[in-house]
Amino acid sequence: MSSDQANAANIQIMDLIQKFEETPFQKSYFLINNIKLVEELKSQKKLNEDLQKKYDALEKAVKEQAEILKAEHQGMLSQLEEKVKSLNEKGASSNDVIKNLTTKLQHHKRLDLLKRNAHLSDEEHTESQMSNTGHIVWQFRYNLLEDTIRGMEVKHKVKLSQLEEEVKSLNEKCASSNDEIKNLTTKLQQHTILDLMKKKKVHFSDELHTESEMLNKCNGCWVRYEFHENTVRDLEVKHLVNLSQLEVKIQSLTEKIETQNEAWQNKYKAVEEKSVRDLALEEKQSETLNVEHQGVLSQLEEKVKSLTDVIMNLTTKLQHHTRRDLLKRNAHLSDEEHTESKMLNTSNIVWQFRYDLLEDTIRDMKVKHKVKLSQLEEEVKSLTDVINNLTMKLQQHTRLGLTHLSDEVKSQSEMLNKTKGGWVRYEFLENTVRDLEVKHLLNLSQLEVKIKILTERIETQNEAWQNEYEALKEKSVRDQALEEEQSETLNVEHQVFLSQSNKAWQDRCNALEEKSVFEEEQSETLKVEHKVFVSQLEEKIQSLTGQCASSNDEIRQVRAQSVILEDICLGQKKKSLGVFGRSMQDRVTELDKMKHKMLATRVTPGANGP
Repeated sequence: MSSDQANAANIQIMDLIQKFEETPFQKSYFLINNIKLVEELKSQKKLNEDLQKKYDALEKAVKEQAEILKAEHQGMLSQLEEKVKSLNEKGASSNDVIKNLTTKLQHHKRLDLLKRNAHLSDEEHTESQMSNTGHIVWQFRYNLLEDTIRGMEVKHKVKLSQLEEEVKSLNEKCASSNDEIKNLTTKLQQHTILDLMKKKKVHFSDELHTESEMLNKCNGCWVRYEFHENTVRDLEVKHLVNLSQLEVKIQSLTEKIETQNEAWQNKYKAVEEKSVRDLALEEKQSETLNVEHQGVLSQLEEKVKSLTDVIMNLTTKLQHHTRRDLLKRNAHLSDEEHTESKMLNTSNIVWQFRYDLLEDTIRDMKVKHKVKLSQLEEEVKSLTDVINNLTMKLQQHTRLGLTHLSDEVKSQSEMLNKTKGGWVRYEFLENTVRDLEVKHLLNLSQLEVKIKILTERIETQNEAWQNEYEALKEKSVRDQALEEEQSETLNVEHQVFLSQSNKAWQDRCNALEEKSVFEEEQSETLKVEHKVFVSQLEEKIQSLTGQCASSNDEIRQVRAQSVILEDICLGQKKKSLGVFGRSMQDRVTELDKMKHKMLATRVTPGANGP
């Protein structure tokens, strides 16, 4: 049933209700429902305010931590080597991949939420189509909405806890990276070539005078000089070979990371496609169920309309052809039916109002959650951008420092070639070679340690992502199973509810039909009795009219006879008086006198006896 038809039905019911006065029971029922609704709205507002306060506190803490991180990162720009740069770049790329995976996971979670909301909206749409079926449907929908609100609150709390854990993990990662950068900067500041060159310059200026005397004693200074140059070249070649090996290791590690990331992306895409297909299937099933429900509801409405028309016709007929007692009974029954319809309509209006309020609160909560999630995502993106900018600045700074060092080394070597002190050059080259060897070993050990740390970190991250992926996969399977079970249970409950409602409507229709048949039979019997009674009355009236006519004729005859007798009596009396007798009075007085005499003689018959 469409919303326009539902509105038209509600308007018709309201018009019927306006014809009758409200009972005090209905007023009290409506007030109680309004009080309950206001209390529930107040509790919901309090809960939303508590959630908003918690979210604001969390947002302030995140902002403060971000400001602290920014302030710490501003004082950490120092010199690093080229290989540390490459490792940081690889770490940044892995962080970008992790960020993309997190965004995809969040998108997947949003899809799950949208799917559940769509499923709930479909259920709400089907339930709104059954709004006119009675008070039970509204109660069911209201309970279902309360359950969904509780589930959404629990999910929101879980998401907030997850976001807090993610922010904490990001802060810990930033703190660990900052500590590593600080340690590296302190080590590089302690062991830079510039400091060594400055020390060597001071030492060189002090020992120039002492070593100038020993130059004449040494013969093979140039041979030794060439030998040390060859050793320096060999060390440089070894250094380059080690660097190439490290680059090969780093490339192999990056290739492994890329393959693993591609595998995870493919798995994530497969899960995404599966979820999209499941959504499409559920939408199709919900549409088919909606169409079936609409057909069933339209059939029920047509039956109810036809039955109401039949009942109205029967009531109009009964009003014209029944007695006062039947009119009173029908009026009493119609009052009860109208009060029941009025109660149902008022309850439906109350439930509709409560349902609309709950829908508005759910929409507001969804909008707020989306805004908060977008703000947290923007903060995470800003933190990752700050980290990337810091790594780029560190790389640029280390490149500039290395180029400056190479230029200084070249200038020093040129100065040594120009000077005549061979032993000075020899010792200087020996010291530089030793320093380079020590530094090379230190750099190699540091790079190996960093590579181990990075490999362990990458392995832990991969294990964590794999565990999260497996957990998400299991969760999706469980959620899908739960949704299927819920959909099956809802379908079963809906079918049971439809069967019960159909039975109830059928029983009611049968009762109304039986009632209408009984009333028709009573009306027919009353019609027959009325006809018989009318015919009997007509016969009695005819007999009475005949009797009246015969009695009137008899009365006329008696009156005529009495007049004749009176005339005879008066004539006889006149004859008895004779010519010289007293004069007679008028007719009436004479007749009265004669009647009195006759009565006196009848009363006292023996007065003139023997």
